[in-house]
Amino acid sequence: IYCRYTKPRGVAQRRLFCGECNGRGCERCRGTGYSTSPSVEGLVSKRLGALLGSKKFKFTWFGSEDPDSAVFPPGRPMVIESKSPRKRHPPRALRLRTGEGEMSVSGVRVIVKSFERPMFTFMTRAVISAERKVSEDDVKRLQREMRNALVQYRNNKGRLVDKKIYFVRASGRGKKITADIKLDGGLPVKRLVSGEAVSPSFSESMRMPLRCERFDIVRVWPRFGGAR
Repeated sequence: IYCRYTKPRGVAQRRLFCGECNGRGCERCRGTGYSTSPSVEGLVSKRLGALLGSKKFKFTWFGSEDPDSAVFPPGRPMVIESKSPRKRHPPRALRLRTGEGEMSVSGVRVIVKSFERPMFTFMTRAVISAERKVSEDDVKRLQREMRNALVQYRNNKGRLVDKKIYFVRASGRGKKITADIKLDGGLPVKRLVSGEAVSPSFSESMRMPLRCERFDIVRVWPRFGGAR
């Protein structure tokens, strides 16, 4: 199943292991091994499980975000594989209550192609704190130097990876920066800002330490010829 989801802040993308038993199952998590805090994976699995008669799902994510990140319409794509469903006609849309606000799943359709490593670009809106007051020249330099920049970072496997920043639209007020950034999928936004094993970074361009307080997902563009 290919679809897109939107979510409010306070909802994780993936299910988290229970903090008490670390996945083994206990009274606190009712034997599931997972935290009871809301997640896209948990809420969608529960609803689709009831609708399709399936007890197991595999999610392929087009990137990730923090629990405190909002995902705006039209949403982030994902592919869900339903194991041994008794029904094979999912609804075209879902609306789910999270306790933090409404989460929605739209554009649901059955596909036959699988995507192990989906390629995509995305737009994020980052709220950044600076060490000192941000000047207009600081912001102009950031936008100029990061436009079409090739950025190198070290991934979780220790390999050096190249990604592209397409543009940055930023504004500064006091020690705060708000930046809309279009970039290749896979590049970690918070590390791009701070410069942790990422170069060039926003901190390098601004000539001072920066910290990304949060980032939201504004738009995601899959880069393949099938689902869009």
